[in-house]
Amino acid sequence: MLDRFNLWVAALVGRAQELEREDGQAMVEYALILALVSVVALVALKAIGTNVDSIFNKIGSALAGA
Repeated sequence: MLDRFNLWVAALVGRAQELEREDGQAMVEYALILALVSVVALVALKAIGTNVDSIFNKIGSALAGA
């Protein structure tokens, strides 16, 4: 999943280099912000996912024991 994202960012940076210098600089800044937000979202979802999984396991065990 991260490989596809890295390829997308590399393509975006490549396109930005074809634009004028100032336009390309803005495009790279937006790409870096997008990359950072995406990484933070992935980490947050991964952390939340394990907590939700453990809660569902506890509920399942309680229902099975009832």
